[in-house]
Amino acid sequence: MIVFDFDKTLINKDSLFGFYKQVHGQTLLFDIKSYFLILCAFFYKIKLINNTQLKHIGVNLFLKGRSLKEIVQHADEYAKKLKLNEIHEQYFVNHQNNNEKCLIVSAGLYEYISRLYSSELVLASKLAYRDGIVCGLESNLYGKKKEVVLKKLGYNEIDILYTDSFVDKPLMAIAKKVYVVERGKIIYQFTK
Repeated sequence: MIVFDFDKTLINKDSLFGFYKQVHGQTLLFDIKSYFLILCAFFYKIKLINNTQLKHIGVNLFLKGRSLKEIVQHADEYAKKLKLNEIHEQYFVNHQNNNEKCLIVSAGLYEYISRLYSSELVLASKLAYRDGIVCGLESNLYGKKKEVVLKKLGYNEIDILYTDSFVDKPLMAIAKKVYVVERGKIIYQFTK
């Protein structure tokens, strides 16, 4: 089992805010909401709120009330704008070509990541819908929750993990080999 993070691992940036902008559109109201989200991100940095609370705020500000049809349309458009990096080209593709089992496990949203990869390869955060309308966040695959989901699927061990962040420390703990990525390059590796 080979696991890849998505943001700053298979692409060189964080993808979630760009999706908020794609769905909401660049308006004065978007700018005002963005400043509020930046304030909330500061509260997250100083540990007044957690990552899931921050993501709930972002979803409520930018995506809540949108139809599933709108989300799908924007996800398709947004996925075309995401530029996969050298880790994708050199490692993900190579592992796939060697018929090795690969999974992308991301805190980013399944709605757009699954437009880039076969849905069975993607485990990611998901939006919640009620009557076909976004009503919040169904799940946030962040930190320890990534390990929990993998173990529920029967993966108690990872052969190789590619990630940009020590937030993925729970996955590192069950990985035989870890590659730490920065700007599309492996900058550090360790083996157990």
